[in-house]
Amino acid sequence: PLSSISTLVIIHDFDGAFSSPVEDLLKLLRKLPNVSDFTLDGHSVDEPSDSETLPVTDCPSIKSFQLRLPDFPLDVFPSNTSCLATLMDVLRMPSLEEYSIYIGTARYSRRDTESECVKWTQSLGHLSSILFPTHLANSTHKRSLAYNLLFDKYQPDEAPPDSRVLNIPFDAIVGIPSVTITSFVRVLLSHRANEDLHHTFVTGHNQLRELKFIGCDYMTPVDLRYTVDSLKLHGVWSDIKHVVVKYCAHITREEAMNVI
Repeated sequence: PLSSISTLVIIHDFDGAFSSPVEDLLKLLRKLPNVSDFTLDGHSVDEPSDSETLPVTDCPSIKSFQLRLPDFPLDVFPSNTSCLATLMDVLRMPSLEEYSIYIGTARYSRRDTESECVKWTQSLGHLSSILFPTHLANSTHKRSLAYNLLFDKYQPDEAPPDSRVLNIPFDAIVGIPSVTITSFVRVLLSHRANEDLHHTFVTGHNQLRELKFIGCDYMTPVDLRYTVDSLKLHGVWSDIKHVVVKYCAHITREEAMNVI
């Protein structure tokens, strides 16, 4: 064990032809018992995971986790068999306070059909559910979440169609005091598709007090209202004390104030 290391930044390719890339990463973390700041730049995380069940890996010292998923293939992201799903299922960070997510994707095409846009939205929603497994959503130490959905290369001039949506699991954010969202598509807080009793929100347990929209380049007042209405639908909007709308070019201060 390397007990002197407190910060780990690793670029990891999950396309392991001759080994188990998830297991290799977990073995490394077990040898670093005092890592408190962990950054993972994951590549090929959409690769199918080995069928072998991996043991739960506890990392109680990690307080900050930054997960970067550049060049992510949202159009073809698979089901729960992915390496990312396996990793998030077995990696436990009970002391996690700050969670930061970056998802980078290629530009979209206005020529995409409605069904292709819907499939893209479903794939992104599935990814969001994987990024917030039940054990992580139930953690009581989290203080902040930053969720960034951006273009890896260049940004299109035209706005995305309304059928492209970022669905964030409602139960994943209500236990976090401060949430920052950057997205080039409309944002909705929604129930998981396979929601069970473990994901059911209990009235009175909402910790969300600050919500920030930073650099949502295509967001309009209508988009902001959709997000606000989804929070109202869950009965938590009145608990939020501080809302920030910043660097969102298509929303004026007056428009934001009218919605809020």
